[in-house]
Amino acid sequence: MQNRSIIKTFLNILFIACVTYFAGCAALQEIANIKKPTAIVDRVRFTGMTFDAVDLAFDVKINNPNPIAATLAGFDFDFLIENKSFLTGNQTNQTTIASNGESVINIPVSIPFKQLFNTYKSISQQDSAGFQLKSGITVQLPVLGNTRIPISYSGKLPVLKLPKVDFAGINLKKLSLTRADLELKMNVDNPNTFGLNTKAYNFKLFINDANWANGAANDNIQVRQKSKQTIAIPISLNLFEMGRTAHDLVSGNRSLQYRFVGDMNVGTTIPMVGDVAIPFDRTGNVTITR
Repeated sequence: MQNRSIIKTFLNILFIACVTYFAGCAALQEIANIKKPTAIVDRVRFTGMTFDAVDLAFDVKINNPNPIAATLAGFDFDFLIENKSFLTGNQTNQTTIASNGESVINIPVSIPFKQLFNTYKSISQQDSAGFQLKSGITVQLPVLGNTRIPISYSGKLPVLKLPKVDFAGINLKKLSLTRADLELKMNVDNPNTFGLNTKAYNFKLFINDANWANGAANDNIQVRQKSKQTIAIPISLNLFEMGRTAHDLVSGNRSLQYRFVGDMNVGTTIPMVGDVAIPFDRTGNVTITR
C-alpha cells in the first residue's frame, strides 16, 4: 500500500515536471520567435495654422506581431525643409504596445514661419515648401532588447505670408473755405494662394506731424488670392478749426510728410486659419491729388 502511494506521488511530480518543462519550452519558443515590430506614418494632420506658425501631427501606426506586449521607450525625429535639417526633437515617455495588434503614437511638430523665413530666405517667395520627417521609434522586447525602427515621410508644407497694408494716397473731393472732403486710399496686398476678407480697421493719419484724421470701420472687403485691393476711406477736415495752414496744405500742390498708423482685422477663406490683427505704421511723402 505504501509503495502504491509512493508511486502515485512520483507520477504526480513527474506529470507536473513534464507540464512545466513543455510550458517552458513553449515560452522559450515564443521568445525565440520574437519579431521586430513595424511602423509607418499613417496620416499627417494640421492641428493649428496661423500667420505665425503651422502645427503638424504625424500619426505613426506601430504593428506588434508578437504574442507578448512591447514597450515603447520613446522616439526621436529630424524635420527637414528643402532637404536641410530644420527642427529636431525626442520623447522618452514609455507606453505599452499591445500584443498581436496595432498602436498609434503621435509626433507633434510646430514650424514657426519667422524662423523658417530667416533660415531659408527663398521660401518667403514660395507658396509651399518640401518637407521630410525622419524618425526612429524605439521599442523594448525580450531577446531583441531596445530596437529602433526607422520611419520617413515626405510632403508639402503650405507657406502662409502676412498680408501687407500700405498707404496709397489722398484725393481731394471737395474744398471750401471751411471744409475739405478727402478720400484716403489704403492698399491691402494678399500674397497668399487663398482669399482674404477685411473685417475691421482703425487708423490715424498725421500730416506734417499734425493729426488730420482718426477713424474706424467694419467694412467686409474681399481680397482675392495673390492680388491687391484698394480701400477708399472718406474723411472731412474742419478747416476753420485747423486754421489757414491746413487750408493751404490741402489746396496747394506740394509734397507733404505723412504717417499712417493703425491695425486691421483680417479673416481668410481657410476655415482652420483664424482671424489675424495686422498692425501697420507707414511713413513717407504724399501729394494731395484732385
